[in-house]
Amino acid sequence: MSARQDRRDMTQFDFEQDLVIPAHAGVLEEPYWKTLLDNLRMATQSIYVSFAFRRTDTSVGDLIVMSSAEDKYSSELNGRYLDTLERQSPLPYKNLKPGRVYSLDEILDPENAVHRAYRDYLSARSLNYIRGVRVVEPSGGYGWLSLNRRDGDFTPEVRPLLERLVPHLGSALRTLAALEQERRRSDVATFAIRRLNFGWLTLDAQMRVVEIAPEAQEILRERLGPAAAEPGQRLILRARSRNALKNVLDEFSDRTSTGARVIHILDEPWLDMMVVPISVPTVLRGKTAVAMAYVHGGRSGSDDQYRQLMELFSLSGNEARLALALSKGRTLAEAAAELNIATETARFYSKRVYAKSGTRGQADLVRLILTSVIALA
Repeated sequence: MSARQDRRDMTQFDFEQDLVIPAHAGVLEEPYWKTLLDNLRMATQSIYVSFAFRRTDTSVGDLIVMSSAEDKYSSELNGRYLDTLERQSPLPYKNLKPGRVYSLDEILDPENAVHRAYRDYLSARSLNYIRGVRVVEPSGGYGWLSLNRRDGDFTPEVRPLLERLVPHLGSALRTLAALEQERRRSDVATFAIRRLNFGWLTLDAQMRVVEIAPEAQEILRERLGPAAAEPGQRLILRARSRNALKNVLDEFSDRTSTGARVIHILDEPWLDMMVVPISVPTVLRGKTAVAMAYVHGGRSGSDDQYRQLMELFSLSGNEARLALALSKGRTLAEAAAELNIATETARFYSKRVYAKSGTRGQADLVRLILTSVIALA
């Protein structure tokens, strides 16, 4: 940013374009609200502008601070002033009236020794004049927007400017809270999808990948090769499953089939795909997706699965490993060979597994394991 741009004042700013739009769009910026804070600093001729926010159910350590500063003040203010924002500051941020713009004189009591010491602390960092306003959002979060000047107090126009801006910033804070909530939910769902070894992708009528989730790409690359599932390219499958998928996509394109179809891709490592038509075609990268495909691959047992089987059913280590092998469809002889034990020993272990787990045989054991939390391990 040039020095000429940095010297703009309020008369050269458009409220809607330079402040309102950046306030709402700022939740998508990295860092949050960078454009808004830069514009607000220049419009009010501040040396430093910050927006500190957090949810009321979080600790002080979870405070998020966004700021804009003249270069020579940035390091000092971020390193010292903000570090004490709620630890040393006597300002009752949570008790201030939302939407009201305060000066430092309206908050600090000159008869209070702690308040006087805090004013000296700020003055030593060139924060001689401050305007602050509390911003809240309905789910319980709140923020504190602070403007700081070194030489000369703020002009009278700054107070109504902030009062007009606060509702927009509160709305944006609410949007951010909603986005973070959805992000947390997405993280939980992604965890389950990964642990269950699921993934999704969309395909056009020519079997080209339109869009693919990272989980699906990882599964397909691991089993079919590094170039098996590249966006914009045809899905690389073996002849039998490729022909089966092509027939399904043809039916979806012609509208002759509207139900979900299942295609077996590989035996070892096991890989299946469920394909469903997309009722409203979506266009991405110039291609129209006609089907959503869900892939599910088998995976080797993890230490977590062994441990959870042992904890849930009081199994020994060998019993847990046999139970996991049987749950993958291995015969008793195959499981014994995989675990390097005699078939008779495996038979003895299996009886103990069925007794401890309360199952009546291998099919019942498979159902129990696949429908329990062990599938997430």
